[in-house]
Amino acid sequence: MNGALENEPIEVIGPPPSSTTGMAFVDLLLEPGCRTFPEVAALEQADNARYERICRTIRSDGVYVEMDESSIIQKLQLSPNTVGIVGYSLFASGGAELVASRIGGIAPSLESIRAGAYPASRPVYSYVNESLASFGTSFLLSHFAETQGHFSATFSMVPPPASPRSQQ
Repeated sequence: MNGALENEPIEVIGPPPSSTTGMAFVDLLLEPGCRTFPEVAALEQADNARYERICRTIRSDGVYVEMDESSIIQKLQLSPNTVGIVGYSLFASGGAELVASRIGGIAPSLESIRAGAYPASRPVYSYVNESLASFGTSFLLSHFAETQGHFSATFSMVPPPASPRSQQ
C-alpha cells in the first residue's frame, strides 16, 4: 500500500464470470495470482473445494460489480477512481482517456498480445465445420487471418439462413 495516496474507495467493475472475458480473467489472472502463495496453491491438492472458492471465485460482496462490457467502458470514462476489466478490443475502442494496467511491466498492445508476452492474453482458436463452409464463412476467416486476428468492434459473425433442405 502507498500511504501517499488519497483515502478514496476504488470501485472495481468487470464482466460476469460466466462471460468470455470473465472466464479469461479468472484463468489468466486470479488463479495464477493465487498460485504465487504456496499455502494457497497447496490447497488445490489438500482441499480442492476451498481452493476453487479462493482462487476461482470473484467476490460477490459489492466490491466487484458485474456489468456488461459496453457499460464498463462508459462507467470508466465517467469515474476516474474506477478500475475496470474489459477485453482488449473494447479497451482499444474506448478512447484515449482510458489507461491500461501493465502486468509484469508489460503493457497491453497488439504487439505484446500477438507475441504472447502480455500475461492477460491467450490465443483464440476457431474451428469451422467443412460442411458448413460457404463463401461468406471463407471470406470472414480470410479477413480474420489477414488482419492478424483483429476484428473491428463492429465486425460480427452471423450464421447463414437455414436452407430449405435443412428445414425438412
